[in-house]
Amino acid sequence: MPVQQELQLGIYIHIPFCLKRCAYCDFTMIPYTAQREAQFLTAIKREAALLSGSPCAKGRRPVTLYAGGGTPSALTPEGIGALF
Repeated sequence: MPVQQELQLGIYIHIPFCLKRCAYCDFTMIPYTAQREAQFLTAIKREAALLSGSPCAKGRRPVTLYAGGGTPSALTPEGIGALF
């Protein structure tokens, strides 16, 4: 009987913060503030908790985390640490 491979999961998180909108950009973005960063990280933690209990995540292990969108480096070092 063949061994079932573990189902892997890739996660993409859109970081919506930018210091300004680039002329070519169509991504959702909002200007960065410390308060918005805190709200964003709280929402991401809540979303992760919801998704971890969903049927689509059952038996899957995250192997990659992509952070993109606006300017991920707009987050503070503490914010990036909390994200990962």
